[in-house]
Amino acid sequence: MASMHDRGVTHSTTSSVTEAAGQVKEKVQDFASGAAHRLGEAWDATRSGAENVSEDVASFVRRYPFAVAAAAFGIGFLVSQALSHWPTDMTRRMSHSQYQG
Repeated sequence: MASMHDRGVTHSTTSSVTEAAGQVKEKVQDFASGAAHRLGEAWDATRSGAENVSEDVASFVRRYPFAVAAAAFGIGFLVSQALSHWPTDMTRRMSHSQYQG
């Protein structure tokens, strides 16, 4: 049978462990809350920056509509030229490397 002293030590140890676990839980909750707050601030800053860029682009397009249309046409033309030559160039390179080795 356990003596009164042993029961007191066991109770004291149990309450110390419970108290330490409560402190760890509180610190983890504080850390998680702080991390969530910082993440929310970062999200707000990113969203605000994206809105500013969107407004800047819209403003530029309104000020220079013909230049933007010409640039879009030029980029589209260059991409179409690159894509139209890509498959034949790829086929030629593949067939060329097949006979070398």
